[in-house]
Amino acid sequence: ILDEIAGGGGTLLAGPLLPGHWAANEALLPPQNMPDEARSLLAQTGLRDSDQDGWLDDNGDRFNLSIRLNGLDKVHQRLGWLVSSYYRDLGLFARAESVPPDSVIDDLFTHDFTLAIFRWPILPDPDQRLYWHSTENEEGLGLNFTSYDNPELDRLLEAGVSVAGCQPQERGEIYGQVQEILAQDRPVDFILAPHKQLLVNDRLAGPTPGPFAPFTWNVVQWYLQDGSD
Repeated sequence: ILDEIAGGGGTLLAGPLLPGHWAANEALLPPQNMPDEARSLLAQTGLRDSDQDGWLDDNGDRFNLSIRLNGLDKVHQRLGWLVSSYYRDLGLFARAESVPPDSVIDDLFTHDFTLAIFRWPILPDPDQRLYWHSTENEEGLGLNFTSYDNPELDRLLEAGVSVAGCQPQERGEIYGQVQEILAQDRPVDFILAPHKQLLVNDRLAGPTPGPFAPFTWNVVQWYLQDGSD
């Protein structure tokens, strides 16, 4: 996936936090590709290739999958092509549909999509109620685009922001459980975090890039060093 999508420059994700984050559950690993098990699960849902045309159907009708993606995002385009090929290998007729960015955003907020490729920022604090809490699924407002609803996860998310003194160890244990549940339920598939390359003139001193802040977060500390020319 990394070679095809990001030219090797990225990190595969097992959950909603980056590896190395202070609250990341390091025991989680990206899921394995198990096509035989996938075909078995699809058969259990009743999908069959009843007309022997190579595609699974539902009560005689071909089961179609549309993958909506931002047509201006090269990473999303490559990911859409790759994901659709994986689905097709399973007998699912999947198509990657490149549309304008605003169209994808509208589909997400109105919950009007079958599959969609999108990205969101991973912030320094592990509180992600905006993405996963059941109260954040209101069309047009919430960021819980898949309308994921898990009472146990709601409880843990609320507990994570109620720890006395915001003790990192206790919060980390809570968010470790959150990540385990999300990795099991998979309301979305966590795929990868592309790496970014930043080029800075060697005369510029002070930039301290990191994974959780804008490149210019400490711009007031930047300065130009005297150059030989």
